[in-house]
Amino acid sequence: MLSFCKLKAQNLLFADIFAARPDIRVVIRSSPSYVEAASSIRNLRSFRPPIDDAAQIIGTRIVLAKEDQSGRIIRALKKGNACIVKDEAYALSVGASPERAIAATLVLEKSCLALVEGTLLGGMKPVNPLIAWLYSFVYKKFYGSHDEEVVSQTKEDLGRDISEEEMEKREAVIRTGQTLIEENLVQGTWGNVSIRLDDRYMLVTPSGLSYHRLSPYDIVRFDMDSHAYEGKIKPSSESRMHAAIYKRYPDVNAVIHSHAIYSSVFAACKKPIPVIHEDDRALLGDRTGYAKGKLSGTMALVKSVVKGLSGNEGRTCIIGSHGLVAAGVSPDEALQKCRAMERSARRYLGMQASELRG
Repeated sequence: MLSFCKLKAQNLLFADIFAARPDIRVVIRSSPSYVEAASSIRNLRSFRPPIDDAAQIIGTRIVLAKEDQSGRIIRALKKGNACIVKDEAYALSVGASPERAIAATLVLEKSCLALVEGTLLGGMKPVNPLIAWLYSFVYKKFYGSHDEEVVSQTKEDLGRDISEEEMEKREAVIRTGQTLIEENLVQGTWGNVSIRLDDRYMLVTPSGLSYHRLSPYDIVRFDMDSHAYEGKIKPSSESRMHAAIYKRYPDVNAVIHSHAIYSSVFAACKKPIPVIHEDDRALLGDRTGYAKGKLSGTMALVKSVVKGLSGNEGRTCIIGSHGLVAAGVSPDEALQKCRAMERSARRYLGMQASELRG
């Protein structure tokens, strides 16, 4: 462990970053391939976030600066949690924990992927500047330290006995969320998972808590009619979207809302994913559905997603500027659909790149 004085002697930039951001504990320097690709774009000094989670965690502009422009780097990291050092082609990401700094790195890489590979789909469409500012403001004010502040619930907090069947479903929600993290289908605490409990209730992940720290008692029972929830921990902000899907599609028993890397390129370009592999077509059909992006957590987004799923036999859709939704008869099927969407996105982009190269 280095003292601040020793850090300053060994890495002045890192010392200045810690001094400028007393709320952070971690700085990560990395060289993801698409950060390097974005660094090579001539005269690119910044770009607007292509997806909602980039607006939240990085801010209204993704900044590129030269290594000797320490003031510009510090200003960028005071406003957001990641930036690009252009001449050396590396990323700087910060966070209050290693998990948050890693999430910022992954979201930055995903944004650069959308910027570069999005040209194969006609170009990415950045998040509206006002909406991006709102997402950034809300994240800093309400979610920046949310995970560290919330105390996990216990059986006593729920005030009732939980059946063995319900406990198994609560544990299935957690397993599914952890798998999404392990396979990089979500980053940080973004995305959400739910399972239908019965005709009235569903179980859904809580708002802003790390998947790896969840206990079965942290999973929230949510009334699909009244939207009331049990316990002291708030459900995901997208709970009403999950509830509306269950109400509209009686055959659906599990829903995943994810922010997978390659699928997010299509979200940034506001296009559905064409499915070119026969195995994936068995799950998804010829293409995914598409839902117009709306402000996260609103009924406008709920209606858009329900409509986007209606025209797709696989019960999947890309949400513009946002991510994806996959619904299934079980958590495993919904997870398989997320994987199939990500494979299909990667394969289609690869095919387009090959055709471009001739």
